[in-house]
Amino acid sequence: MKRKESAEMIGRWHTAHRNTLRQQFWNAMRIEGRFGRSDLLRLVEGGNSRSVGEYLTALHRAGYLRLLRAGKGLGAGGQESRYLLWRDSGPLSPRYSKREGKVYDPNTGETISCNPNRGQGGPRPGSGPDNPAG
Repeated sequence: MKRKESAEMIGRWHTAHRNTLRQQFWNAMRIEGRFGRSDLLRLVEGGNSRSVGEYLTALHRAGYLRLLRAGKGLGAGGQESRYLLWRDSGPLSPRYSKREGKVYDPNTGETISCNPNRGQGGPRPGSGPDNPAG
């Protein structure tokens, strides 16, 4: 559910973050378009697997990313999840609040719930009444 949030919440989330790890992850996602966790870790110095994983999960649940391939297993024989940047809202990274369970997008001013059911399926680019097959 998208909605404009109160000035108090926006004020808390609307702090400058020019070169944070999440901003660097967001920049890498915008450049790559399709990526996995290891791609972002390779491109962003100082990132760790847990922080990028939490951010990817939040963006996926908020509808910014689409899952191209679900990950299977861990270790040498496993495959990581692959994502498509579905909603590139602008140059500023969406801000995830784990405590609030929401993503605030400073590009649009929207606050989006990270409901676990979001980010699953949904329409594909180019799909719709004029192009149902997508």
